Amino acid sequence: MHALVNGLLVTLESEDSQILAGWRPLFDLEIGAAGAVSRGEPAITVRATLAQSLPPSPDRQPSYSRTTVAGQRPLAYFAGPPSGVLDLVRPARIEFDFAGSEARILLTPQVLDTGNLEDITSIALAPLLRRRGVFMEHAFSIARGDTAVLLAGPSGSGKTTLGLALTQTGWGYLGNDMALLQDIDADVHAFPAPGAINLDADSLALVPGLQDRLPSLGVRLPAPGKQSIARHALLTAADFGQPASVKTIIFPALTVDSDWSLREVKSAVGLARLIAESVDQWDRDTYASHLDLLTALSSQARFFDLNLPIDRPEILRRPAQLLAAAITP
Repeated sequence: MHALVNGLLVTLESEDSQILAGWRPLFDLEIGAAGAVSRGEPAITVRATLAQSLPPSPDRQPSYSRTTVAGQRPLAYFAGPPSGVLDLVRPARIEFDFAGSEARILLTPQVLDTGNLEDITSIALAPLLRRRGVFMEHAFSIARGDTAVLLAGPSGSGKTTLGLALTQTGWGYLGNDMALLQDIDADVHAFPAPGAINLDADSLALVPGLQDRLPSLGVRLPAPGKQSIARHALLTAADFGQPASVKTIIFPALTVDSDWSLREVKSAVGLARLIAESVDQWDRDTYASHLDLLTALSSQARFFDLNLPIDRPEILRRPAQLLAAAITP
């Protein structure tokens, strides 16, 4: 399976039909784009194998590890230039060959059962993209004309619902949970990113124009719970955007306030949040270049906090009015 990600030919290989089926909605548009170009040597290769259990961690101290409050180690990286092993508690293991621009993923059935294939694939792909000057940011990205906006923050903050609502007001979709950023002539641009759109019925009900499309597409949303939907199944060609310079970064949050509020925050505060959300501290070889890109981004974009009252979902029905002060090109 081949996918064209930001102009880079990515080969996705697996002998397991479940993994291949899980990849297709994540790379639906990129697979089509790869089929339209002349195939050459892949820039990046990602291989995935399903196993009942993972082998023991390497018999040496990790070069980086992170623990939870409970003392668990959800991440441990064992460097061995030009390669490395990343153990995840999900559970999964990723073996990197940076010289060959390859990632080998070892997955347990639990990863597929819990819907973590997209996250694991992104973790495997990110350091390989960074070595080619393309950086992943945890954000919903949209664009209109020569202006791009990032909706950044943790899961559950309203990024997807707000972002999809904006695609119905003239903004073009670039990415759901992942923004692809690249410095183009000293200007950080956002590019279309792979990934499915994860929605539940309650969220979709807040986005006028999208819910009515589902019956004709044969898509059903169960309640409760989220469903992963391929982008082309939910959005029309008119809903997608083109690469653009990032001018605004918004941090949405659901609150118990009686009304919504939009407040500009200092660039240093916004930069710190972006670093916390997206910089992989274990990947020391690209740590400095990732910080440089985010620092450049913080100098060209404005940052805003957007508080959305959790008990007033109708606020999301008029996103253009809500954000006019922040996202006017």
